[in-house]
Amino acid sequence: MNAKSAVAATPVEQEELLEIARVVLAMLGEKDIRLKQHAERVANLCALFCENAGILRDDDLLHIYLAGLLHDTGYISIPREVLKKEPPLSEEETLLVKKHPVVGVQILSHHQRLEALLPMVRHHHEAFDGSGYPDKKQGEEIPLGARLLHLFDCFDELISVAKSPVYKGYGDVKSVQAAVPRLGFKETLSIVVAISNKSLYEVKQPQFRVTLDKMWGHSLACAYASKLIAQSLALGDPETIFLMGLVHDVGKVLLLRAFAELPQEKSFDFATVMTAIQEAHQSIGNILLKRWGFGNEFSGVVSLHEGANFSSQTNQEILVVHLANLLTRKMGLSFFEWDGKDLAEVSSAQLLGLSSEALGQVEGKVKEIIKDVAHLF
Repeated sequence: MNAKSAVAATPVEQEELLEIARVVLAMLGEKDIRLKQHAERVANLCALFCENAGILRDDDLLHIYLAGLLHDTGYISIPREVLKKEPPLSEEETLLVKKHPVVGVQILSHHQRLEALLPMVRHHHEAFDGSGYPDKKQGEEIPLGARLLHLFDCFDELISVAKSPVYKGYGDVKSVQAAVPRLGFKETLSIVVAISNKSLYEVKQPQFRVTLDKMWGHSLACAYASKLIAQSLALGDPETIFLMGLVHDVGKVLLLRAFAELPQEKSFDFATVMTAIQEAHQSIGNILLKRWGFGNEFSGVVSLHEGANFSSQTNQEILVVHLANLLTRKMGLSFFEWDGKDLAEVSSAQLLGLSSEALGQVEGKVKEIIKDVAHLF
């Protein structure tokens, strides 16, 4: 782990450290029992994975287990009413929640023998692309243990999605092993990507945060609409089309984030900025996806999803995402107003052979899904 060892090898001393973790977990449970349960799941899954994969051993394996139990220690300082509040949180509440890794380190630093765990606790919400918090670390600047905790933090969110009404099944879902069979491997991958993708939409400036929150809702709705349309047409890989819908506006997201990073003393007209982003986002998104290693099918969707001169030769994935994009507009989950026309009359719907009734069924299902799972991402 490249961290100074702070966990003694003797069983007695290890038990003492586990007792400290149990006390912290009890305090978290007093705040919200879900926090305690989440910490235990993350610790167990992360340690089991590291052991089975041979990534860590001995004291380092105990470090990651303890860090998993303690990674959300900072939530102890957050008022219950904030912890139990349904999203969206206010700007002040969001900033308070995002301080929990730093606060956790402050609490745990009083125990000298927990020193090796502190970098993992502090950085478990950093993102590989540098968009995380609290220090905007990226790549291998992030400690390995923190990267592992972040991964299993996402996996535990996946379990929450699997338990939602959208993914009905028999029995409770208490582990990734149970979630994956219920969701299916490809759907599991799609949800993990969606959870990871959410960090792209986070900025500090209130003006941009509201816009990016709405853009995230649009992208998520477009992803599910794309998948449902693909399923209704019995297309080969609905989960891939889900991901195409999820990233179709990635150019807008990155451009908006770039504007959000400009010094606040620079003034510009927000409407003009959005117009410029609308004009440039397809070409920028295409460049980004190619750089990230996505195939030509994804690039084609990003480049052409706004729609122009569709024909029977147009790839079905492009038609599906175009139609899903318009459907979210009709649902009010877009920056553009719907013109009130019958969606079945647009060229992509006609080329795909979808009726007003079929599209109405897709719209109803998307509304149900967004209501049930949007807050889980």
